[in-house]
Amino acid sequence: MEVEETHRYGVVEPADSSEAWWRIYDLSPGPNGGVLVCDIGNHRVDLVVRVIVTFGAGQGAGPGELSGPNSAAFDGNSTVYVSEYDNVRVSVFEASGRFIRIIRTGHVPGMIAAGNNNDLWVGRSWNATVDAVDRVDPYTGEIIASLGGRYRDEAWFRKISYRSFLASSVDGILASTFYPYELIEYDGDAKIRRIISREVDWLTPPEPLPEIPEAMDLRGGMVRQIGVFPDGSIAALLVRKHWQGNDLTSEFFLDVFTREGEWLTTAPVSTFGKNLHIQIMTIASDGALWLCYYTDEGTPFIVRYRVNWR
Repeated sequence: MEVEETHRYGVVEPADSSEAWWRIYDLSPGPNGGVLVCDIGNHRVDLVVRVIVTFGAGQGAGPGELSGPNSAAFDGNSTVYVSEYDNVRVSVFEASGRFIRIIRTGHVPGMIAAGNNNDLWVGRSWNATVDAVDRVDPYTGEIIASLGGRYRDEAWFRKISYRSFLASSVDGILASTFYPYELIEYDGDAKIRRIISREVDWLTPPEPLPEIPEAMDLRGGMVRQIGVFPDGSIAALLVRKHWQGNDLTSEFFLDVFTREGEWLTTAPVSTFGKNLHIQIMTIASDGALWLCYYTDEGTPFIVRYRVNWR
């Protein structure tokens, strides 16, 4: 598999320009092969194709205004959904950017996902994980089905990764978990349809063990995010940690699976040097890979890659 850069958007050096993205919180597939960029810092959502279309009429709580947009989803037809952390709601727009309506969630929304059969999934934010994921009515916000929850079922044990669940190409969603590391497909009733995972080995640390955050798991192959190619194959952005002397370093890879969970191929993903950090990934409807990077100064930019893996 080969991954080749084709376009780069945003500034690489810090800038005071109001056009620069401030804090990108989510990337998701958008209309016409583009991506939706949630800039929670500037309270707007941009659709990046060849030009940039902005969703939201500025920061606020009125119709069409956004405050704290932390995720966006395109249903594959003509509708864009934007979850708002500050306003505790989901705003709905046409693909052109025209505001349509508001969906009240009753809880702080996390990552959201949408399917072309009017499926809308909304995560409930809790710490670094999704407390629960609800399939909701895209007009009323009424909960149709739920998975996870701190006190309910095995999905809490599995700890769904906050930024990684998304709509599958069939009824249901795909989710990645970080304890244990798994890829899981749930059906439209929020029941596990299949578990897609790879065996990973524990790394053998040197002695003495360097001090690291408690939440960091040292197994290789932690799933950072997942996406779906147009043919239904699944892409997983993995971070693999290994020791160089007493230093723990990270490398990023893109793994590709069939829908049935058979591993196909893998490729390293560039980090453009040690001063840049990969944060977010998505696969656009044209099969392109998009990654968001941050510099050490905290400046985000996004890169489009052509993926040749067959």
